[in-house]
Amino acid sequence: MFQPVSQRAARRGAIVLLVAALVLSTSACLSKYHTVGVGATGGESVSAPQWYALWGTVPLGGPPDSHALVGKRANYTVWTGMTTWDVLLNFLTAPVGFCRASLFVEF
Repeated sequence: MFQPVSQRAARRGAIVLLVAALVLSTSACLSKYHTVGVGATGGESVSAPQWYALWGTVPLGGPPDSHALVGKRANYTVWTGMTTWDVLLNFLTAPVGFCRASLFVEF
């Protein structure tokens, strides 16, 4: 029937849950919002990726130009952070020193 869980397996499971909780909670620390004018008034948005080398210390290709993404609009909201897709990609690319974040502009 049921076999008791060994202490080693229980400890390993607890560590995996702790690491998963830490990973999921730290992405919120990387989010930044900036409101220009009265902020986003419509439902339109554009996005651009930001890639970094050396685990986030050296931007590759320069940061995306939010002014070019917005055009001549006077009211918009800029969000910079990590999406779920970014976190999944970072699991694959972080061991070799690269990571990704996203820039979203809503207007």
